[in-house]
Amino acid sequence: MGQKNHRIVWLVTRPRLRTPSSPSRHTAHKDISMSSTLLQVTRDHSLGHMINQRMARHLTHIASEHQASRQHRMAIFANDLIGIQINQFGLYEREELTLMFEFLKPLLPVFAKGMALDIGANIGNHALYFSKRFQQVHAFEPNPPTFELLRFNAQWTPNVKVHRLGLGDARGVFELIENRTNLGGSSILIGDKRNDNVVSIEIETLDDASIDTTDLCFVKIDVEGFEQQVIRGGANTLRLRQPVVVLEQHASEFVGGTSPALNLLAGLGYRFCWEHNPPLARTWLGRRFDDLKHVAFGVKRSVVTGATVPATNHSMLVAVPERFQAALGLVRPA
Repeated sequence: MGQKNHRIVWLVTRPRLRTPSSPSRHTAHKDISMSSTLLQVTRDHSLGHMINQRMARHLTHIASEHQASRQHRMAIFANDLIGIQINQFGLYEREELTLMFEFLKPLLPVFAKGMALDIGANIGNHALYFSKRFQQVHAFEPNPPTFELLRFNAQWTPNVKVHRLGLGDARGVFELIENRTNLGGSSILIGDKRNDNVVSIEIETLDDASIDTTDLCFVKIDVEGFEQQVIRGGANTLRLRQPVVVLEQHASEFVGGTSPALNLLAGLGYRFCWEHNPPLARTWLGRRFDDLKHVAFGVKRSVVTGATVPATNHSMLVAVPERFQAALGLVRPA
C-alpha cells in the first residue's frame, strides 16, 4: 500500500522515575508538557513521488470539474480501462464522439426526433452521450455486473431504456469471456475455448427484439468481434429502417480489404467512412518533430471515404445507408 520506500523508526521514551517528595510547580509543568514519540515514519519525497502527487491532485481537480458538468453521478469500475478514462477525462472516447457527430451534423434534426440503439453499452458512457442527441436510446448490455452499473448510471436519464440482453443472430444462452481489466473488451465464447472468467448471458436477435423500431435512425455496435452476428440477426430491421450504423472493427477481422461485418452492410446498400490517421514518422526524431507541430498547431482530424476500408483498427467506423448518403456528401444529389 505505498509503504515499500518508507523507513520506519521506533522511538520509545521511558517515563521518568519520580522521587517520593512532592514535585515543585516548575517540575510538574515540565512533566505534563513532555510527549513521548512512539512511531516516526520517513516518507519518500523523491522527485518522482512529488510529481506523482501533483499529477494526482491535478487529475482529481479535473475529475471534479467533469462530474459537475455531467450533472449526475457516474459509477465506474475503478480498475477498468473505460472507468479510468471516464474518471480522468469525464467521457470515454470524447474526441472520437465529437468528430463523429461533427461529421453527422447534417442529420442532427433527424436524430433529435429519432431513436438510437447502443448495442454493447457497457456502463453507459455512449448511451448517456446519445441521450442528448436522440429522442430515445435503447442500451443493450448482457454482462450482469456491467449491466448493474449501466442501470445505475441511466436512472437519472428517462429517455435511456436499458436491457440486460445481448444481440446476435440467434436466440439462446451464450458464454461471455470477461476481460477483468477492460470489461468493454469481453467477448462471446465461440468454439471450445476453456476460460475461468466465463459468464452466461442471454442473446436474441434485433429483428425479434421487443422494441418499436419505427423511428430508428442510429445504431452503435461494439461487441468485440461479434458484429457480423448482430448485423445478420438485424438484417431485416436495417434494410427496413436504414439507420446509420457505427461499429468497431479490428485489423485482424479484415481479409482481402474487407470484413464479414462490412460485407453484410455493403449488401444492404451501406457506404463507409472512417477517421483518417496520418502515418507515424519512422524515426524517433521525426516523431518528436510531429509532437512539436501538434503542440504548436494542434492535431488535424478528418473523416474520409473510399472504395476500400483500410485494414486497421477502427473504434468508430461509420456505415451510411442510402437515405443519408446525399446529405453527407457521399453521392451527388440528383
